[in-house]
Amino acid sequence: ACFSTPIKSQIQQNIVPKLVDALRKEPFRLVVLRLLYHLSTDDRCKSTFSYTEAPPMVYKLVVKSHETRLEKTLAALAVNLAMNQRCAERFLGESGLKPLMERLLRSRDPLLAKMIRNCASHDMASKEQFREYVPDLVTLLKGCEAEDNVDLLVEVLGTLGSLNMSSIPFAHLLVDYDLVSLLQRLLVPGFAEDDVVLEVVVFIGTCAQDPETAKVFASSSLVHALHDVMADKQDDDEIVLQIVFCYHYFIQHECTRDVLVGQVWRSASISDFFPHIWP
Repeated sequence: ACFSTPIKSQIQQNIVPKLVDALRKEPFRLVVLRLLYHLSTDDRCKSTFSYTEAPPMVYKLVVKSHETRLEKTLAALAVNLAMNQRCAERFLGESGLKPLMERLLRSRDPLLAKMIRNCASHDMASKEQFREYVPDLVTLLKGCEAEDNVDLLVEVLGTLGSLNMSSIPFAHLLVDYDLVSLLQRLLVPGFAEDDVVLEVVVFIGTCAQDPETAKVFASSSLVHALHDVMADKQDDDEIVLQIVFCYHYFIQHECTRDVLVGQVWRSASISDFFPHIWP
């Protein structure tokens, strides 16, 4: 049946708490998960979930699952709920990230990684929990590249790119884990898929917010690599925008500014970088 938006919203608000209660009954659980998943695809409905026991119940089902990888309906529901900040806060609680990360490191489940990534995307107090697991995420990232596990690679990069926290020593991470070489490989035109390239650029932009990374970037070929990516992906507005974001931080520091202006930009006019703006 078709309903007007106010009536549909009222139905959702009334039915979600009842379905969440039914989630406690194992014989009905899979059917209820499917119904809750479909409701969770509506952004207006996600906030309704946050005022029920859905977040802690879904969280418990995730961390207690005996499957190597999460059942897809459960995983999809968890991913959708994590897009809502209040739900994400309830997922993480005071120390809720630890069981999720332990499970991710064991299972290497891309859908669980997407749930964790969505939690990381919110600016909230519990986000500080991620700082402890940055070395694990970096190690996982390098393993993904070695295994050519693209789905997991995208989610781990996306998680790291969301951690715009001053407490994370990005310069040390880039050097100690030889991340510069990995990022350079992933930015070689034609080497990686566009969604990987985008996440690499976002991560570089996050790292660039740490002033200590300026010397690392200036001594590498990453500034030049970003120029090559912009030339190659000039029709992809999202990638271009994220590269401009990187440039914003490069220009603020003398060493990266010298590379950008003195070497990269010297060889091209500004219209070469933004042909869709200056045809």
